[in-house]
Formats: sequence, structure tokens, C-alpha cells
Amino acid sequence: MNALLSLTEHMSELEHAYSLVFCETAVNRRNRGRFLAGSTKTGADFRLAAASCADFTEARLEHSTFDEADLAYSAFFGAHLTRCTFRFAELYWAGFSHSVMSGVDFTEASLCGADFTGVEGLKSCRFKAAKTDSSTVWPVDFDFEALGLRGHR
Repeated sequence: MNALLSLTEHMSELEHAYSLVFCETAVNRRNRGRFLAGSTKTGADFRLAAASCADFTEARLEHSTFDEADLAYSAFFGAHLTRCTFRFAELYWAGFSHSVMSGVDFTEASLCGADFTGVEGLKSCRFKAAKTDSSTVWPVDFDFEALGLRGHR
């Protein structure tokens, strides 16, 4: 019984490791997912997109919509996001580290495991009813109460 309990406790870690390998393999096949890295888009509509493992690294996105999109394990590292919306989006284990955000809306987005290390401008973002857990990584000086995220540390 202890082995089963131990396996259950570490299942999310195993799922995460598997997904990282899966995404790496998917991205490397014919370079899929890289076409948006470093791009500049204004008013792009990604609503309902099935785009897990997408790569938006260092992209500049303004007034773009990602509402209800599946962006699990996607990379937004170093991206500039201005007035983008991610309402009801699936952003499990998405990486936003060292990005710059202004007025981004994460209302009711699933952010479990997402990485916000070193993100600038989080105070201007909206996180109403966003789903986070202990695996969500926030900047050291992040003010949970100011953004309505009580008890999410």
C-alpha cells in the first residue's frame, strides 16, 4: 500500500516529466511550435486554439486573445504581452519567466505549475478566480492580496 501511495503522491511530477519529453519531441519534429517565437502580433485571435507546447519565446503580442485556448506547457519566456487575454485558458506548466506584461487578463485561467519568475508588470494583470496551486512559481516579492489571490502561496 505504501508503494501505491508513494506513486500517487509523485504522479504529478511524473506527468510533468513525461509532458516535457513529449513537448520537446513534438517541437523538434520539423521544428513545430517555433513559428511564433520572436514574432510580433497585434490583435491575433488564438481563441479555443489547441496549442499545447507552443513557443512564443521573446514574441511581442499586443491585444491578442487566447481565451479558452489549451496552452499547457507553452513557452512565453521573455515575451512582451500587452493587453492580451487568457480568460479560461489552460496554462498548466506554461513558462512566462522574465516576460514583460501590461494589462494581461488571466481571469479563470488554469495556472497550476506556471512559472512567473522575474516577470515585470504582474501588478497590472488581472487574476480574478484564476486557478493556482503550490506548484505555481511567483516572483519573490509577489503581492497575492493585491491581486485577489489569497491563500495561493
